[in-house]
Amino acid sequence: MAKVTALSVSHADDLSLHSNSSHAKIDKQQIESSQTEDERIFQKILQDASDRQLDRSTLGVILQEVARQFLGTSYQSGLLDLFDRETLVVSLNKFDCFSLVETVLAIARNIALQDHKYQDFTENLIKERYEIFIQIHVSSVV
Repeated sequence: MAKVTALSVSHADDLSLHSNSSHAKIDKQQIESSQTEDERIFQKILQDASDRQLDRSTLGVILQEVARQFLGTSYQSGLLDLFDRETLVVSLNKFDCFSLVETVLAIARNIALQDHKYQDFTENLIKERYEIFIQIHVSSVV
């Protein structure tokens, strides 16, 4: 099983660490280790983009080049379904179909904005994955 960063999402602005005992246990140390590995991968991609001045390219070119960085990366079916409760799963070393697309979009956003912060990447990932849900939820409450 992939080491993944896992954050529970109970409200749009409320994220907390969460693990599910019915799957391989993900403890704080595993999450920190995964974050470190993910951060290294993220920084390598951003450094490559900076060296190649991708921020000056069109979004289409940026998306292609980010996706190219993940060629050969392992596929894990159901990566986003590891937990009973809605959970933000971040993994840059294994993907399912949805997580690959969302991750590439989020990293491309960082590159286009010349933003090299991993924390901002995870916030971009939250936007990619949950923004439509949040908009629907907010509009149904108002």
